[in-house]
Amino acid sequence: MLDRPVFVVGSVRSGTALLARSLGAHPALHYVINTDPELFDDWIHIGCAPMRETCPTLGPDAVTPEVRDALHRHFAALLAREATDGRFLNKNPHLWNKLGYLRAIFPDAALVVTSRDMRSTVASTKRMFESHARNRSLIHRLPAEPGTCWRILPARDEHSASDPEVVRRTFPGGDVRVIAEYWLRVYATIETERTGFDSVAVVRHRDFVEAPESTLDRVATALSIEPRSVELPDVIRRGRNTRWRELLDDREQRDLEIFIAEHADRIAALRCADTTLA
Repeated sequence: MLDRPVFVVGSVRSGTALLARSLGAHPALHYVINTDPELFDDWIHIGCAPMRETCPTLGPDAVTPEVRDALHRHFAALLAREATDGRFLNKNPHLWNKLGYLRAIFPDAALVVTSRDMRSTVASTKRMFESHARNRSLIHRLPAEPGTCWRILPARDEHSASDPEVVRRTFPGGDVRVIAEYWLRVYATIETERTGFDSVAVVRHRDFVEAPESTLDRVATALSIEPRSVELPDVIRRGRNTRWRELLDDREQRDLEIFIAEHADRIAALRCADTTLA
């Protein structure tokens, strides 16, 4: 059975991978990677948690004793295979709408929530979707249902949609306000669900890239482990949160500003997200 596993969650392109790599350099933690950094196949096939073609909300009622025991055994085996000590560490942005399910499996789990400001996240996500379509022949579609995450589909499905609303929600080529809607639903959900976890550390990505050492020390303290100097990844770039103007055209920037103005109160109320609007 796993003891006090740590899960890094947040929006897609919020810095989960960079933060998990950095945390995993601490001797008290071990970032477990099996077939992929997010353990997609492990969650899907052993945890019975859909995360690709569909990615619905899962609560505690989705967890059976068999699923709980199987996932504990499997993750414990992965940890034992890769490390002799250290707490299990996993990052997966698609867990944001499955936090009730996660708590039911790992009641002593700790949560690390990372976020980038909405503008940077939208721009970076749009760019990632374009890359996935170009290099992997995959498209991403966000269903209108509030609790759902991205569907990842073969590019051939891009031309099967005739409903304008579906087209608007499909990327590449969709409306950037849909990506902003996704950002808001992620952090609004985490805001509600995080109260069920005994240990939660909140990280603004901008703080991490500006002061990685002190940010990691703060997370370590929240996780009840001793702060320790670690070797940081060489891909930490301070300017990564200022590029959104280059990645979004004028129309996209105007549309995004309209969305931000319409939802300014909801955005400002979030405590677990970078709500910087300046």
